[in-house]
Amino acid sequence: MVNNHIKLDVFSEKVEKGNHETLIVLELQLSAGVNVLTPELFVQASKGKIKKTDIWGFNANIYCDERNTIIVKDFPYFTLAAYSNAEPILSHLKVYNASQFYRLNNLQIRRMDSEFANALIAGCEVEEVYVGIESWHQERPDKIDANQRTERESKTDIRGSRVGKLKTYTGQGAVNIQDSVVGELEINSSITDLHVWQGCSIQRINIGATVEKFKINDSIIEVMHGRKNSMVKEFESTNASLVKVFELYESNVLSRGSSSLEILAESYRNARNTEKQHEYSYLHQKEITNNIPRISKRVFPRLLQITCGYGYKPERGVYTLFAIWLIFAIIYSAFLLVPGFGLATNNEEISGWIGIPYSMYFSAITFTTIGYGDVVPIDWLTRFLAGLEGIFGISTMAIIIYALTKHD
Repeated sequence: MVNNHIKLDVFSEKVEKGNHETLIVLELQLSAGVNVLTPELFVQASKGKIKKTDIWGFNANIYCDERNTIIVKDFPYFTLAAYSNAEPILSHLKVYNASQFYRLNNLQIRRMDSEFANALIAGCEVEEVYVGIESWHQERPDKIDANQRTERESKTDIRGSRVGKLKTYTGQGAVNIQDSVVGELEINSSITDLHVWQGCSIQRINIGATVEKFKINDSIIEVMHGRKNSMVKEFESTNASLVKVFELYESNVLSRGSSSLEILAESYRNARNTEKQHEYSYLHQKEITNNIPRISKRVFPRLLQITCGYGYKPERGVYTLFAIWLIFAIIYSAFLLVPGFGLATNNEEISGWIGIPYSMYFSAITFTTIGYGDVVPIDWLTRFLAGLEGIFGISTMAIIIYALTKHD
């Protein structure tokens, strides 16, 4: 096989039996420098056998080395793939105006630029991918009409690939990253739908624009970093690991679902804003509790919420302890008004309002399970309540200690 060549199956838009109609098969040699593939070139290479207006796209197999640069312009659709058992390396690939989409299979590319094109990158290794960088430099996004920007939105789909850097500079209808490894994802333009899923690993995501919907499923993101003008309107995370989050605050993340609350808490933690961290950590745990389907499994989390705010509201623990102590003290005091019920000290029954301090004392030593024995219950009902208070005391203290030591 001759090095540095490309074999193309050129076809029209017409479909017969599920396949596009083949116009001609071409084989072109690639120079060591820049190679531009356009409909005009194909007409010339065919020696006039096909018309430019009939050309809709092509399927190509390529064999090249890293000296080659390829520019593909003005094809609604095309595929570019490696020959079987070949490992072609492209120095630079630039694609312009692929209005339907283009697909790259099993290629190694040093740098790739995509301008107003819908890309599907499958099984490739690409060091750098820049989406819309040339048009961004020519016409800054703040100067583009909003309606025009919507029309220019494209899609980028990465599957089973390794990408060093992926940077978007023009509006994206969707960015889909599936079963891939990405070193850095930098978002400099609005994205309608960003989906990272099925075992992806991304070292760093920099969000510098608006993301309408951001979903992460079964993937790992080492660092997610926001900027002043970044905004995530909807965020959803399922079986995903977000190791570190920076500078994504309540003004940047608009939704308040469980996943959004989690990244807000993590971002405030890294900003050393303890008050905000605890606020959103509490709301995150509360949302998790509300989403537990079975009521029976909600009992313990609900107790954590009520007694100490999952450890993020420790003042609730003080209020809970005080409330239990006071309620039982009032009950014991009420029993002292009934002969034969209540408490005794030194084998003498305590009665009347004078026994209120004894009731408060007995409630305190019973709740804390100290039990000196100098004040004791004299009837079965008071003994039962004392036992119940002891259980409440041990349980409440255990829940509070558990919650306080569980969170960061």
